[in-house]
Amino acid sequence: MTEHPPHCRWLPWMSMGLCVALLAWPAACPGAEGGVHKAEEAAALSVVAKSKADAGEFALAAELYQQAFRSDPAELGYLYSAARCWHKAVRWTEAEAAYDDFIKRAAPDHPQRAKALQFVEEVRKAKHDDAARQKALDELKLEQARLAEERQKLQAQQQHAAQAEAARKQAEQDLAARLAAQGDSNTAALRPIGLAAAGGGVVLAGVGAWLLWTGLDSADQLQADLARKDGAGKITGIPREAAVTKRSVAVRDQVVGGALMAVGVLAGGVGGWLALDSGKAKVAVGPDGATVAFAF
Repeated sequence: MTEHPPHCRWLPWMSMGLCVALLAWPAACPGAEGGVHKAEEAAALSVVAKSKADAGEFALAAELYQQAFRSDPAELGYLYSAARCWHKAVRWTEAEAAYDDFIKRAAPDHPQRAKALQFVEEVRKAKHDDAARQKALDELKLEQARLAEERQKLQAQQQHAAQAEAARKQAEQDLAARLAAQGDSNTAALRPIGLAAAGGGVVLAGVGAWLLWTGLDSADQLQADLARKDGAGKITGIPREAAVTKRSVAVRDQVVGGALMAVGVLAGGVGGWLALDSGKAKVAVGPDGATVAFAF
């Protein structure tokens, strides 16, 4: 067996220890390579962010600048650039947060700090104005929706009244046609028809008068409620929703009541005429469809 000199026997162990030290050095000193790598990554992100900002894609540019700042927090310019891009993208909440973060981190003599203070005030004012504008727009849309609903209700009431009027005219025309077909030999049969029409007309007129009076009274009460205001001019007599509902009910009662009164008066007049002159009356249909009686 060959005998090595003493110093040669330690040579393999020394080589192994040197390799271990070289391999362990980057792990023991991560700041050296890691910091350089993060800074290079942030710089690359900032280049892409600037190209996006130049192309007008400010929101995407702001996100890239914020990623660059997270990679290299020592470079406050990335955070300031992110705030400026959020500002140009009209993203007030993100811009305000980025400006505030930059102002908090930047030294008092930082070249962009004064501008950031000015820009953050502009952002807050714009944010407040947008919120007020949106609130006014929402209130306007709500008011328009309420008015549209009220208009639809009124149109439905008018349509109902028109249908009732058309039905009345059709009934009168049918009655006149039947009476004309019966001839003079059946004139005595007009008396019960006239009495029924007169009675029904009186009932309809009474109901219509009551509805009309109710609608007018409700309208007067609503005006009185609306006239009660506090010192600031705000209406205190009735809530807004209750006022809208009360007005709709009053209009409906007036329209329907007026229509019923007109139908009742006309039916009562025709029925009374037929009942009184049934023994000597001939019935014809007028130009507008109304039933008329001629006495001989």
